[in-house]
Amino acid sequence: MISMKQKQKIVIGYYLEGKSCLAISRETGLNWRTVSRYIQAYKKLQERALEQGLISDGGVLLPDAADAPFYDSSGRVRRKLTDAVIAEIEKCLEENRSKVLKGQHKQCMKRIDVYEHLRGLGYDTGYTTVATFISDLEKRRKETFVRQEYQPGEVCEFDWGTVKLIIKGVLRVCYMAVFASAYSNYRFAVLFERAGRLSFERAHVLFFAHTGGSFKEMVYDNMKVAVKSFAGNEKTPTESLLKLSMYYLFRYRFCNVRRGNEKGHVEKSVEYIRRKAFCRSGSDVFETLEEANAYLLGVCNELNRVPQKIANGKTGVEMFADEKPYLNGPAAPYDCSELAQKRVDKYGTVSVYQNMYSVPEEYTGQIIDVRIYPEKIVCYGRGIKICEHIRTYGSHEWNINIEHYLKTFLKKPGALAGSSALRNSAEFKEIYENHFKGSEKDFIELLLYRKTRGRNVSEITDAIEEILRSGSLSVSTDKIKCICEREDTPLQTGTLSSEISRVSEKQLSEHSALMADGGEA
Repeated sequence: MISMKQKQKIVIGYYLEGKSCLAISRETGLNWRTVSRYIQAYKKLQERALEQGLISDGGVLLPDAADAPFYDSSGRVRRKLTDAVIAEIEKCLEENRSKVLKGQHKQCMKRIDVYEHLRGLGYDTGYTTVATFISDLEKRRKETFVRQEYQPGEVCEFDWGTVKLIIKGVLRVCYMAVFASAYSNYRFAVLFERAGRLSFERAHVLFFAHTGGSFKEMVYDNMKVAVKSFAGNEKTPTESLLKLSMYYLFRYRFCNVRRGNEKGHVEKSVEYIRRKAFCRSGSDVFETLEEANAYLLGVCNELNRVPQKIANGKTGVEMFADEKPYLNGPAAPYDCSELAQKRVDKYGTVSVYQNMYSVPEEYTGQIIDVRIYPEKIVCYGRGIKICEHIRTYGSHEWNINIEHYLKTFLKKPGALAGSSALRNSAEFKEIYENHFKGSEKDFIELLLYRKTRGRNVSEITDAIEEILRSGSLSVSTDKIKCICEREDTPLQTGTLSSEISRVSEKQLSEHSALMADGGEA
């Protein structure tokens, strides 16, 4: 088929420039018969227009003549895409739909696979023919969406999304649990280290505590933490979802496979919250996950105060205020934890998901109860809470509290300097290296004093700074004790008796002697 530009050269060359068909053929490179055919077609259009009175005898401008050249393919017969080929393609697509319903969407045939299947059956067809036909079928089968109207407190949707954040200078993948009310479009999101069962439960606990009640129905896609197994179109919920449903009194509903649009509120909310919260420069850098969650909650609160066009300018907060009275009544927080029994090893630690956590040294060799939460590990000995750790999600990480080993260090002070306990206690390690190196027993006495008297690290460091300001060149546990105990002694007002004055002067004298180098008591 010739181009519009070539047709223009033929018409202009013949009628305006008086060139012959052969001359035009040489200039355009077209066959002279093709040139002649277009000239004859132009003449017929002129004659028809003259008969109908559309142009004068000298007119040459015709609307139809300026149309782009085209071929009439309406009568063309398919040579490669026969009825047998079409039937085989539709059979392959039907098998794909059956696999999707079984949860085998990753095992569906692609267009190239359908083409190779046809070639294997001996059909002489091309890939482009097959791909174009499948595309046309998909266009004809475009889905019709049914607009939904929701009642207040009726439906809430849940989904996971991933977010990459820099926490303590390390790029980490975090999982964002997002809730969106179908009626008010009120949004809530919280970050977790993992998207497992405990995080799934904890997200619901936090959301229902935030809203002050639970919705009547929760909508999920086919996530593993919600769907235990498939049997055709039937989905079996996990024990975790069943427990949450019974505890908070809500129904659950699952989307069809690969139909995220069936929970469109939360699908859009995941992308919307992630973009608004973490796309700006520096908005993805935090010291802790708790700091990131506090920031994310603030962003969600701001987004919920934005007027919504679909709600006639009302904000999510205003819509949710109308919705809240329809929620199920508040319940005590659900205990989303996992209980395990662990034996304390020779290092005074228990292993939880390939990470080690220390316990007080007197429990070495014993079996203790460990309650595992998404954010912490709590250990119990004989029914009594003995310690707590922030949960870590790496592999073979050691979470050691140096105060769990103080009695052992008193017997083995030489083991202190190179111990994992000291290395994992950054604040204590700094105090030791700056002021107690070579005085391990004295440092252990300081740790015992801090533990028994409930002193925090800031009180110890403040006391050390005061000692150094006084001109002393060395720091000892006795000096730190003196300052800390002195600050605990209440100031006396009014007239002091001579006995009190005498004791006070004696204490000041002893304090001055203690601060002087070489004058330790």
